[in-house]
Amino acid sequence: MVPPVSADAYRLDWPDGFIAPATAAGWLEAFVAACPKSPWGIAGHGYFPGSATAQAGEHVRKEHLLIGFGIHGNEWGTLPAAVALALHLQSGKLVARGPVSLLLGNLDALRQDVRFVDEDFNRVFSFDQPAHSLERKRAALVRPLLDAADFFLDLHQTQTPTESAFWTFPWSDELGAWARIIGAASRGLVRAPGGAFAPGRKCLDEYVRDRGKCGITAEMGEKGASPAQAQAAYQAVARLIRAYDEHTIFGASITQLAQRMPAIDWYQTVEVLAPTEKMTRLRPGFACFTPVSAGEVLSAAGAPLIATQSGVLVFPKYPAEGEESPPELVRLAAPIPNPSELYG
Repeated sequence: MVPPVSADAYRLDWPDGFIAPATAAGWLEAFVAACPKSPWGIAGHGYFPGSATAQAGEHVRKEHLLIGFGIHGNEWGTLPAAVALALHLQSGKLVARGPVSLLLGNLDALRQDVRFVDEDFNRVFSFDQPAHSLERKRAALVRPLLDAADFFLDLHQTQTPTESAFWTFPWSDELGAWARIIGAASRGLVRAPGGAFAPGRKCLDEYVRDRGKCGITAEMGEKGASPAQAQAAYQAVARLIRAYDEHTIFGASITQLAQRMPAIDWYQTVEVLAPTEKMTRLRPGFACFTPVSAGEVLSAAGAPLIATQSGVLVFPKYPAEGEESPPELVRLAAPIPNPSELYG
């Protein structure tokens, strides 16, 4: 058995002489420089077969761990973690006993520090249309890597402020346990098993789950540079690698592994609030997990948008001046004492 490690044992650090970039494009180039050539021929992909594979008599695993960063181009606060992980996996400072892949998602959007160029990269994995956009062409390129993944952890950032990091995925006891094991967030927004995040579209983690594998997403904080988020992301991935080796090689149950880490507070969406008029706007200042009361007016002007019950707001949207409101302005979520009991 791999001996347990405390929650704060892993530290993101740099080799002597390393100069930290100040932009998303700079971190992208640092990542490419830190990674060996992709066996899949995918730009922005680092593959590490496992430092134990060449050591006679050591236990190894064949299951493939895949970690996603920068799926949206303005969500690059975790890229320093990707670079540090690549350097440490390459040097052996961080030991993995089987294959680990690190993937940067939307390279074109990262270079421009925009959410996407043509369309949302995290919605095109249904592969139901010709690959005309930059994002659909990129999706077709990385699809074989997703097909080879046994476990996919996707690290995102929110477009507006958030009170804390949080998980988002359709509930299963297995994913709930892995979220606790990884420890990237103390809160989680879950939905019924099989429920789509964006109906009619498909995210990367949904594509992996549809293959019968584990796919899970964590929102680490607000978009952009954040040393705290980079450190948290590095620790989360390091814990996942160690725990995944314990589970797949030495047979540790995910229940046992989860009990090492603090419990998570779970929430579910109880209402998706649509705009009452084309130019409806939320009141300024809402963030993910801002608490609201039943009957509270959430809109800034025009026909009122009202919270039907007490809870927290998730994914509030603030369109640009003159831009029409999106079909979904915000989600209202409420706590779930026991998701396993609720979802059976």
